[in-house]
Amino acid sequence: MLRSIRNQILIPLILIQVAAVGAIALTTASLAARRTGRQIIDRLDGVVGSSAGRTSR
Repeated sequence: MLRSIRNQILIPLILIQVAAVGAIALTTASLAARRTGRQIIDRLDGVVGSSAGRTSR
């Protein structure tokens, strides 16, 4: 069965585009999660640091 030249070009381009968008989305989500984790750790370190500096009554 012969496929038209349009399908021979269009289908691979669509597949490449879907793969690229998926890879970008996964990378962005991974980096955002890592950044958020670091922000939470920094905040907790700040709370522990300020609590350790206080004197008990």
